Amino acid sequence: MLSRRCRGRPRLRGEVRAAPRPARRGHNYEGWSAGGAPGTGVPASFVISTATLTDVTLSSDQSTVQVGAGASLAQVYNTVGTAGRAVAGGSCATVGVTGLTLGGGVGVLVRAFGLACDQLTGVEIVTADGTVHETSASTDSDLFWACQGGGGGTLGIVTGLTFATKAAPPVTTWYVEWPWSAAADVIAAWQTWAPSADNDLWSTLKLLGGETHQGDPSVSVSGTWIGEQSALAAQLAPLLNGVSASPTTNQSFHHTYVDAMMIEAGCQNTPIAQCNTGPGGALTREPSSGTSNIGYTTLDSSGISDLIAQVNAAQNVSGMTEGGISMDALGASWRPSTLRQRPSCTARR
Repeated sequence: MLSRRCRGRPRLRGEVRAAPRPARRGHNYEGWSAGGAPGTGVPASFVISTATLTDVTLSSDQSTVQVGAGASLAQVYNTVGTAGRAVAGGSCATVGVTGLTLGGGVGVLVRAFGLACDQLTGVEIVTADGTVHETSASTDSDLFWACQGGGGGTLGIVTGLTFATKAAPPVTTWYVEWPWSAAADVIAAWQTWAPSADNDLWSTLKLLGGETHQGDPSVSVSGTWIGEQSALAAQLAPLLNGVSASPTTNQSFHHTYVDAMMIEAGCQNTPIAQCNTGPGGALTREPSSGTSNIGYTTLDSSGISDLIAQVNAAQNVSGMTEGGISMDALGASWRPSTLRQRPSCTARR
């Protein structure tokens, strides 16, 4: 048991290897300690930050990319996309790629590329005995399997990830909005259309209220399309035809992959060094809370009415900038790694 709460910020991956050993003996790491004092309610513990491990390096043939455990999605997209390659992850610039991937990793290209963990080819991880494991499908394969979407923090300290890359596709982003009075029709049409849409098309349905939305809440569907730009209208036609009201907005924009990812991340025209909320960063940290789940069946009329009622209620919450419901389309022809179970289905390390 530790007598102090210790925090280490390794500058090199090798320093992580040494960290677990003094932790078992209860020693401080680099003199940083806190917790365990009477009355604080903070348990004695040992914390290691990998925030400084931010290198993102493409292989010589650009087929894979090695990513330090502290790299953000924006840093990964910038390096990979600038080279004309692509990986799929989330849309929040400051989210760490490691936490995203260890938990699965849903993003705006998930239907075409799969989860972030589906693109993993290797994980560098330090286990509690101080051993560095370079895991893959052929080396320490059970440990590698357990890192593919099952969550983080239980098997060791991940210090690096290797992903397979693909040729970066052009990305068309699109946005359609309807009057709030059409919300029920939009929900019904979207949930029928979205799961069977082309795998190259991803969409998100948003019903949002709060102070940002004067008058009525908003209802919209937006997304990405990596097929031929001219084919987008045909892809959206079943959705549009399923709603009796005409859209108030229907627009699309064609981008390179890297530009689309930066737009989704809120970092358009922002230097990569400033695409963060830290010192010198151009982004602003905003307080928020939420919860998520995966739906397996379509909503009936009662369920749709409940959603609309909750968003209407959010419209009247004093001080709420924005609140509501966002539903993303999953489902595609690929099988997520999290569903590829081994006979034992147990991670032993």
